[in-house]
Amino acid sequence: MLIARILRLALLAGAGAVLGVAALLASITPLGWPAALLLSLALVPAGFGLVIGAEFLAGALLGNRHWRGILPAWLGEVGAAMRTFLFAVPLLGGRALRSDAGERLPVVLVHGYFCNRAVWRPFARHLAHAGHPLVAINLEPPFGSIDSHAPTIARAVAMAGDGRRPVVLVGHSMGGLAIRAYLRQAGPDAIAGVVTLGTPHRGTVAAALGRSLDARQMRRGSEWLGKLAADEAAIGPPFCIILSRNDNIVYPQAEQVLPGARVLRLDGVGHLDLVYRSSVWRLVEAEIGRFRS
Repeated sequence: MLIARILRLALLAGAGAVLGVAALLASITPLGWPAALLLSLALVPAGFGLVIGAEFLAGALLGNRHWRGILPAWLGEVGAAMRTFLFAVPLLGGRALRSDAGERLPVVLVHGYFCNRAVWRPFARHLAHAGHPLVAINLEPPFGSIDSHAPTIARAVAMAGDGRRPVVLVGHSMGGLAIRAYLRQAGPDAIAGVVTLGTPHRGTVAAALGRSLDARQMRRGSEWLGKLAADEAAIGPPFCIILSRNDNIVYPQAEQVLPGARVLRLDGVGHLDLVYRSSVWRLVEAEIGRFRS
C-alpha cells in the first residue's frame, strides 16, 4: 500500500527530526535531555495545529464564510489528523477490515484521498456491534483516475452482500466520488442506498493544490465531475449527503449537494473528523435505517 509506505517513511523522518531538535536543545540550552525531548515532541501537535488552522481559515474565507463551530472543529480535526497520519493509515491499513456477522443491511466503507481503510476501524466496530456485515476497502493504486476504483467497489459489494443482499455504500471525501463512479459503471441494482461524508460532489478549491489525476478530477468545474453528473441515471439509489459547514478540505461547503439527495448539514466538525465522530456514526446508522424502510 503506497500511502502507508509513504507515511511510514515520513514517520521515520519525523522521528529523526524530533531527536535532532531535542539534541540541539539539550546542547545549547540549560534543559536536560528529558525536558528537551518533551519540548521537541510538543512541536508535533503544534505543527499539526498550525497547518490545520491555516486550512480552516482558507476553508472559511474561500468557502461560505461560516465561522460558527470553527474552534471545536479545529480542535477535533487536529486530533483526527494526528490519529490518521501518525498511527492508523501507516500502521493499520494492511489489516483486513471485515465482519460477516449480523442480519442488518451490509455496508461497504470507502475511504478518501491519501488515506486507507484504517480510518474506518472505530466506525466499523460500531457498525459490526449494531449487527451490520461490512467490508472496508483500500483504493489502490492511489493517484490515478477515480474511475479505476469502480472494480474494487464492485468486488466489495459482491462480498458484503454475498451476491444476494442489497448493500449500503458509505464514502468519505473522494470515496463518495468513487461510489458515484462505480454506480455509473455498474448501475444501482445491488445498492440499498448511499451515504457520503464530506464529499466534493461539486469539486473543492483545495484540489487546486494537488497534481495527481484524482486531485485534478476533484477541482471545481473539472471536466470529469461534469461528465460524471451528466452520465448519472435519473433514478438511482436513495442518497444522503452529510456535510460540515466547517469543512477544512472541501469548500465551498454549501454547494456540495446533488439533485434529489437528502442533505444533513453539521457545524463544529472537520473533514477527517467526520469519520471519527460518534455523533456522525449515529446519523449514518439512522440513514441506513431509512434505506431499509
